[in-house]
Amino acid sequence: MQIAVIGGGFAGLALAWHFLRIKKSISLTLFEQNEIGSGASGVSAGLLHYYAGLKAKKNFLGEEGYESTRQLLDAASEFSSAPIYENSGLLRFPINENQEKCFIAAARDYPDVHWLSAEECLRMNPGVFPSPGLFIENCLTVYPDKYMAALWKGCESLGARHKKRKIHNFNELEEFDLIIGAAGAGILAPPFPSLPINALKGQILELPWPENIPMPKSALSSEIYVVPDRENKKCFVGSTFEREFTNADPDPEEAEKKLLPHLIKLYPAFSDIKPTGCRAGIRVTSRDRFPFIQQIEQRIFVFTGLGSKGLLYHSLLAENFVKTIA
Repeated sequence: MQIAVIGGGFAGLALAWHFLRIKKSISLTLFEQNEIGSGASGVSAGLLHYYAGLKAKKNFLGEEGYESTRQLLDAASEFSSAPIYENSGLLRFPINENQEKCFIAAARDYPDVHWLSAEECLRMNPGVFPSPGLFIENCLTVYPDKYMAALWKGCESLGARHKKRKIHNFNELEEFDLIIGAAGAGILAPPFPSLPINALKGQILELPWPENIPMPKSALSSEIYVVPDRENKKCFVGSTFEREFTNADPDPEEAEKKLLPHLIKLYPAFSDIKPTGCRAGIRVTSRDRFPFIQQIEQRIFVFTGLGSKGLLYHSLLAENFVKTIA
């Protein structure tokens, strides 16, 4: 069976891995016009947990998605000389009184999340604005670039090939028995037909960590998220949610306007720190917010619309998809 996967982000790589692991006697080619992981997946913060959402309720199939992704991370780790994730948790600060009540309820209902006092939060992350918060114990910080590079090495070890090429027409892939479009924002362009998909631009800033405060022990989230890079003594701050945009290029001025006030409120020490980088990516969601997995022609499927929960669900959904293909 000749299989073509279009797209080299979380979804495309997970599909490739599970096809190669589960199905026998196949030949798989991954088409990615740029480098592996160069799209929105590579820009993502890499926070893996199952309490996303304003109320910190456990996400549907969240534990299953978390465990499937963790297994894939461990499999990819076999092909990396450096760690591709760490388990340091996530500290979420409420943005209003109603969310605080929801967080306190979550800490009461779930054994792996804990409501911490302002003093406990400060001990965990010195320099942060004093506020109580919800600590999510089972949150992994994933390094997306290292993860996807390692996972692709694993796919190559199982026989996958990468063709650095854009597909303009499905007639270019006549020799393939099965074609899966997992191209993220690429789904919005030919050869794919018009689909009920929305695009959202997200930007992330990179900043050096202030010298006068220790690096945080966990990632943080409030109106923004802050993900520490301990090795390089810097952090990543995001993300913007831009529904109106003219291109996918980074716009540092817009990103700074939207993100820096929230960062300085959370960490006053950043008031004199200038960003050193800006990254942007386009992620796609279906109009009902559910992943969009659909057959569009006899041998052609699309696997997209994972939105902001791509890291949580990409492996679980890819594995289930592969198991349904005869």
